[in-house]
Amino acid sequence: MEETAKNLNEILDLNGLVGVTLIKNEDSIPKDIETLKDPLFYCVMLKKAASEKKSFYAPGEVHSCLRGKSVLGMGEIPEFEKTGKFYVNKSSVANSRSASHFVNSVPRVKDVKGTLIQPLEDAKDPDVVLAFPSNARNAQELMHATIFQSGGNIKAEFSAPYSFCGYTTARTYLEDVVSFAIPCGAAKKAVRGIGEKYTDEEMIVAIPGQMIQQVARNLTKLGSVKERMKSSNNE
Repeated sequence: MEETAKNLNEILDLNGLVGVTLIKNEDSIPKDIETLKDPLFYCVMLKKAASEKKSFYAPGEVHSCLRGKSVLGMGEIPEFEKTGKFYVNKSSVANSRSASHFVNSVPRVKDVKGTLIQPLEDAKDPDVVLAFPSNARNAQELMHATIFQSGGNIKAEFSAPYSFCGYTTARTYLEDVVSFAIPCGAAKKAVRGIGEKYTDEEMIVAIPGQMIQQVARNLTKLGSVKERMKSSNNE
């Protein structure tokens, strides 16, 4: 994936580009991959891999966000989510009924042992590729490249919580579709713990791993991208 990652980064202004594999059998983990020992939220792990250019395996026990952990298939739905108190107390919803719709609507994976997270250039066969375009134009170009052959459209499905775990990683994994979302408040807050940030301008675009090489090739064919790059070269 090294050439694919290089091409994507040359064309787009990305704040991160990572490959994620949901591990159901730990025997499939490459022998040279480090196991993460420090507990972190999944959304923070993604930024860590992107910014530090490090690959690692994160077993279920180091996924410290219980909500994300359950969405990604490594644990049960935490009790504070089932009751709805978590979202009501945060003033994220009007009442517990509304909170239950948050919890019951999100895509959920089952029977996962951990997550293999890598900079895309080091990934071999990721289930999902997550890109973090720094601006809406680059996000639009990337999404356009995913439908260059097929035409049609991309259906949005996201909510206030679960941006990284549910509505991009889990949805793309389960439905084999391109997904996009906006970084949620919990992710923006949590990532500051490692000295990083998700900006107010960036988006999350999730692409099935088997599509990413073709998407990178498609980007170079898009008229809008050619025009933008020609304009940039003339400045």
